[in-house]
Amino acid sequence: MVRKNPYIEVLEKVLDILKDEKGKKTMKVIMEHVKKISKEMKEEKKEKKKGKKLTAYNEFVREQMKKVKESNPKMTNNERMTHIGALWKKEKEKVEKEKTKGKSVKKK
Repeated sequence: MVRKNPYIEVLEKVLDILKDEKGKKTMKVIMEHVKKISKEMKEEKKEKKKGKKLTAYNEFVREQMKKVKESNPKMTNNERMTHIGALWKKEKEKVEKEKTKGKSVKKK
């Protein structure tokens, strides 16, 4: 399903509301409705995001970012992400080795 541009949706809703306003097409009325509808759309978007699960990588970055910021506050974001990326690579390799060890043990 193709979703309409959110701005077009807002304008369509405003036009529907203005039909009920008995011809009052002042900028003030339009802006009030646009703000109201924009706020509703933002809240809907937040609600949709709440249901999404983070990937293992996202969770790892979130945890490590706090630690790295505390231990190295002068690091730039680029340096932090490079450092965390290297940590993730090591962690991922470690987990994969453990998985392969577990599989080879089970086969015996």
